[in-house]
Amino acid sequence: MEGSGVPRGLKGHTATATSCIASRQRPGVVVTAAEDGCMCLFDLRCKDVQLVKKLGNDAISSLCFKEGS
Repeated sequence: MEGSGVPRGLKGHTATATSCIASRQRPGVVVTAAEDGCMCLFDLRCKDVQLVKKLGNDAISSLCFKEGS
């Protein structure tokens, strides 16, 4: 991976991220969950968040990819 060596910040949540998971089937796809009740999907080949989904008002404590979905 080329770059300046500076870590890239992913922006999409309004509160602290509580969980992060990377896809085995789709390299570069990362999903995060946070205390704001949102799930964010990132494709690291792109600059911005690809999808923000509000799942409720409570913090999301864990994530899982379902194989085939």
